[in-house]
Amino acid sequence: MKAVLRDGLTQGRVSLDEAVGPNTFAVGALEGLAAEITVVDGVIHLAEVIESGAGISMRVRAPVEGEQATLLVTAQVDSWAEHLLPRVANLEELETAVRDIALAEGIDVTLPFPFKVEGDSSQVHLHVLNHSCPIANPDGPSPWTFEGVNEPVVLVGFYASDAGGVLTHHGQSSHVHAVVATQNVSGHLDSISLTGNARLFLPGS
Repeated sequence: MKAVLRDGLTQGRVSLDEAVGPNTFAVGALEGLAAEITVVDGVIHLAEVIESGAGISMRVRAPVEGEQATLLVTAQVDSWAEHLLPRVANLEELETAVRDIALAEGIDVTLPFPFKVEGDSSQVHLHVLNHSCPIANPDGPSPWTFEGVNEPVVLVGFYASDAGGVLTHHGQSSHVHAVVATQNVSGHLDSISLTGNARLFLPGS
């Protein structure tokens, strides 16, 4: 992440055709930071910013042959074990709940692992990069942002402790993307509040 977002080395590194299979779950960014990549059970969601005279908007599309990611974290998950999540008020609480449940299930939380969440959000905030990282290039194009209320969500994430600048943003223990199917929206998750009926899925045995 440091090389891509801070240093601007956004060239294509891996073909989506080769990296994604039927049971792939992934998060990342397209070459040139042209789209946010979210892969749910082998289905690729590319969220890209559309600019027009009326401002910026976003669309979610499937990839075309030969497209490459500049950043991609993937896992092949054949089966999931389902757990009930407590109500969580923010991303930090979600990270804590994922870690605690994973520990109880015997998962080594010192190593990165994928997770999925399905449930209802009371608040969800995400962004889609517009060919530029606003932290590294504050004068560049602004990301498109979405804030939803009372939306069903699917989250795809990777828990990774002590991976700031590699798999996660500094100060965070996860890299999570969200799909809000009712609004045809996906992107990088900035904040989330989940009601008490959400389900956490961890890799099964």
